[in-house]
Amino acid sequence: MPHYVNAPRGSAAFREQFNAIRETFISRFAQLVAAERVERFRVCDCEGRPVDWIWNNETFKYEGQVGTATDAQRYLEAMFNQGMYVACIVVDSTDGAEMWLTAWETPGDAPPWPPGITGRNELIHDGVQIASPLHQVPRQ
Repeated sequence: MPHYVNAPRGSAAFREQFNAIRETFISRFAQLVAAERVERFRVCDCEGRPVDWIWNNETFKYEGQVGTATDAQRYLEAMFNQGMYVACIVVDSTDGAEMWLTAWETPGDAPPWPPGITGRNELIHDGVQIASPLHQVPRQ
């Protein structure tokens, strides 16, 4: 279900409401990570394929497929800030619990998880929308 902001796009009230929605989602993410004792995080693309998503400052490119909770939170915040929908799912692995993350644009349904992934806990954020088309920042 999408969340709604009832303030003009670009206004201080919009930013405040948007930030509150984002922080609520990130808080739920952190609670899930702690409750499930997740230690490894992976990202898949819109086709359900694992991707390199851990940035390497030395090589200046994405290289790693396994990240930390901090990496995952940064990923979710960045995707959220870009207006993407985001989701994460906890799965069992041979080394304990891990979490898969993904992001997608609207319109569109949530992408599939990688083949063989069956999760036990999923968290989805279906975007932020303006409550009314009348809420626009006046042109100057």
